[in-house]
Amino acid sequence: MSIICLVRHGDRLDTNNSEDWQNSSRYKENKHDTPLSELGSAEILKHKGHIPELDYTSPMPHCIQNAFLIESTLGINLHGV
Repeated sequence: MSIICLVRHGDRLDTNNSEDWQNSSRYKENKHDTPLSELGSAEILKHKGHIPELDYTSPMPHCIQNAFLIESTLGINLHGV
């Protein structure tokens, strides 16, 4: 039996520290390229549960960062799509 687990990205920098984000050089390059905040990273590092065989993620940077944090927390190396 397959188990599907949906994980939403953690808190983003633009929702928690919007002034810091808007003043960053990364924002000036692409305001939609929002990384996870420290809170968002901490939320993801609490991830526990089934070890996935495959991950699918949006190409948005905060989603890729989210998947990477899950993989590194669980000590696995997936090549997601």
